Amino acid sequence: MMTFAKVAITVAATAAMSLGAAAPASAAIGDISGSDPAATGCSSGAYTIASRAILDNSGHNYGTMEVRWSPSCQTNWVRVTPAPGLTGQMSKYIFRGKSYLSSGGALMPFSNTTIDTATVQSYGMQAYVPLNGDNQCVTVSAKYIVGNSIIASTGTAQTAGQVTIC
Repeated sequence: MMTFAKVAITVAATAAMSLGAAAPASAAIGDISGSDPAATGCSSGAYTIASRAILDNSGHNYGTMEVRWSPSCQTNWVRVTPAPGLTGQMSKYIFRGKSYLSSGGALMPFSNTTIDTATVQSYGMQAYVPLNGDNQCVTVSAKYIVGNSIIASTGTAQTAGQVTIC
């Protein structure tokens, strides 16, 4: 026979699952590449490990790209804060190469590009970059786009605007 406390816990857990509540970040261990850092709880406690200005060829600043790190989920993602008054789109790109895990097995390469409006701060999907892997680097970029033209980026034309962070 179930006690009242067990029934309440069961009902609360069922309600949380049916409402799509995010799992706590500590439960999100494993390859969660391609998922939303806010929805998984990974953005809680995350911090910036690198940042770059999004510049055009003449040095005009169109915003800032940050590479975020979640210690609890072992993930990285790109966050962009645009300069005020932009009307185009921001592209956020992240790539993690193949990584062999010290516990055995491997993670296959992963990449994601997210494009959205350049009027507010935004972020892309996350890449799992575990500390027990032999590849703890991500290649990232951010680009300001108007129509079909890249107006500004975080790198040079030779690197397609990409930078590698280890």
